[in-house]
Amino acid sequence: MAADVPVIPTALLVSGAYLTWFGVHYWRTDVKYPSDPIKGVLTGKGLPSATRAQSSQSDLAQTLVSAAASTASSAAQAGATAGGWDPVRCSSFTGSQTASGHPMTSTTIASPYLPLGTNVTVAYNGRQASGTVWDFGPADWVLRSDPQRFLDLATDMMALLTGQPDNLITAQYQVTSYGTGSVYRPSHPMTAKLKARWSK
Repeated sequence: MAADVPVIPTALLVSGAYLTWFGVHYWRTDVKYPSDPIKGVLTGKGLPSATRAQSSQSDLAQTLVSAAASTASSAAQAGATAGGWDPVRCSSFTGSQTASGHPMTSTTIASPYLPLGTNVTVAYNGRQASGTVWDFGPADWVLRSDPQRFLDLATDMMALLTGQPDNLITAQYQVTSYGTGSVYRPSHPMTAKLKARWSK
């Protein structure tokens, strides 16, 4: 009768051989892995340069400008009217999922009172950024302490407006296209007020 093969030592031997092969392959090739921070730091190849950082900021600004132009164009085609500017408190947020199922992007906005799909332009200190309400927020405790804080801007939008991704500001806003999606607080007085103001 053949002797039983010890399972744990065999598994360790196979695992060790694989890790050794992977280590040699990892360090001796130029293969780009989805995330290799250790290799990047030790070799210096993963460190971002000033040129790359400036390029990224430029690309972000261009993306937001293009989004603003696209939003304005869509609003004009839909026959929406701007109707001036109103004050609003804005905070910033980030995440991976939204209430609408729409992917989180650099132009995602959250609001408890405006319906999903609403296009909004925010102005602050001579700068403007446009986005679309695809999420619900801020949190209920925020609304209780600061009722006028009903727009959460993606950190990229906030960075474009203020130079800081995380911020809390009092800005001016206008709805360029009133959405038809769900509202987080459909029976709240503020929801009715904003609907009467912007759904023309």
